[in-house]
Amino acid sequence: MRVEPLRSLEDIRRMEHVLKYYSSRYYIAFKLATNSALRMSDICTVKVGILRRYYLNLNELKTGKFRRMYINEQLRAIIMEYIEFMDDEDYLLRTITHNNPPSVSSIYRVFHDCGLKLGMPHIGTHTCRKTFAYHYYREHKDLARLMTILNHSNERETLVYIGVTQDELDEVFATTFL
Repeated sequence: MRVEPLRSLEDIRRMEHVLKYYSSRYYIAFKLATNSALRMSDICTVKVGILRRYYLNLNELKTGKFRRMYINEQLRAIIMEYIEFMDDEDYLLRTITHNNPPSVSSIYRVFHDCGLKLGMPHIGTHTCRKTFAYHYYREHKDLARLMTILNHSNERETLVYIGVTQDELDEVFATTFL
């Protein structure tokens, strides 16, 4: 199934609320993903020790490319509270009984189920990455930088990916009456 970005801040907050109620682990996964544009497969490999710094450094699993991301103060405060009593070698999203990362499919199921409860059926783990991209583009209109962040090769791919093209077409038809 194709997933979509969360286009309104209200929908983002609603999703955060449901995930926080469900489990702080899934809430942290959502917050990190929507504020970094990282794929969930990369987030699942993150260990606590690298989050104690101001930069998150990792090699993306899909592309093999090195990624360095600044962790802003708001996100850092949330993460630091969550990892306060964890060891540096613990996976950020470790399973309850062992220090193993969860599968992306298990996180997908939780995100999708929470989305269904909120009346948003097109939610999955990739929604977070698309949400970051959608809101970044809406705020900055900097397609070149967004392409770099997402590692996309062309503008059309990026616009289709975040659904802006369809949103813009919908606005044209919603506001044009002859």
